[in-house]
Parts: sequence; structure tokens; C-alpha cells
Amino acid sequence: MAGSNVPKPVRITCLLIWLLSGKADLGMSYVLSRRTQYELDEVDLLSPESVALYVAGWLGDASVIVAVHAALAALDNNHRTVADEFLMHSLLVEFVIRQNQKGVAVDLTTAIAKYIRLWMFRPMADKVKQRLAKLVWHRGARRSFGVNLRREWALCFNNFAASRDLTMIQIRAKVSQCCNLCWYV
Repeated sequence: MAGSNVPKPVRITCLLIWLLSGKADLGMSYVLSRRTQYELDEVDLLSPESVALYVAGWLGDASVIVAVHAALAALDNNHRTVADEFLMHSLLVEFVIRQNQKGVAVDLTTAIAKYIRLWMFRPMADKVKQRLAKLVWHRGARRSFGVNLRREWALCFNNFAASRDLTMIQIRAKVSQCCNLCWYV
């Protein structure tokens, strides 16, 4: 079976993300972000069609199908909560990246406000409502949210690397170093 060494809860959440978003590659990015290296069978991760076929192979397990149906039916299901949070994080990251491409640095407070606004358009479990309410007033919760989001998505909030002015001597040294490396290749 395709990806049989991927744990069942991760497969269920991946399938939920695929069904809720319509993007199998987003579900696969969830699998790849789970901090454990899984041995995936031959799959071209750059091709959405091959990723969809690979993930669809997990539907051969009847217990996975039952768990996916149960998660789709109940908002309070743990797999559904994890899938919804991953989807909302991906929307937030997309917003931050678009703003950064415009040259606008997004601070954590703005990111959290956008995150809460994104949840307003989606049905949510009571557990998620409590977490969002805590994000509004609890400084530690806001900080850990930012740390986890940065770690999971490799984001950088509120700063751009400042370009430093180089002297002509430093520029020549860098160019000569590059040229010397080119000769060895």
C-alpha cells in the first residue's frame, strides 16, 4: 500500500486537508511537515497529479475512510480540528508572503488579527473558539502562536534584512572570491 509507514492519524488528516481544500499537494505538505521523515514510495512531489494519485492510494484502507467520514461529519473531531488549523495557517502564511512581496513587513499582532478574521468565515469547534479568544488577551499564547507558526512554515515576521553598504575594497574582495571559486568548478 502506498505510504503504509505514514501513521494513520497523519494519513487521515492529509486526506481531510485534501477534501476540504481541493488540493492534494497541500495535504502532502502536511505529511512532510510532521517533523518525521517518512519513507514515501516513488512520487513526484512537484506534480499535483502524481501527489493526488499517491494520496488517493490511502483510500484503500476502510478504517481510514470511516475516520475521514467521521471527521467530516463532526467539527469537534480531533483530526478535523488539526486539518482546519493547518488550512487556516496556510491561508495566513499566504497573506504574509503576499505582503512581503509588496515590501510590507507584517508584525505578529497584524498576523494574529488576520488569523482571527480568517476564522470568522469558517465554522469552528468550541476548542478552536477558546484558543482564538485566548490569542486576543494572553501574551504567552500570542508568543507561542508566533513561534510555532515561524517554525512550521519558516516565516520571518516584522523585519527585512537590511542591506549594508559595502566599500569598494569589500566589493572587489567578494568579486575576486567568486571568480576564484568559478575557476575551480
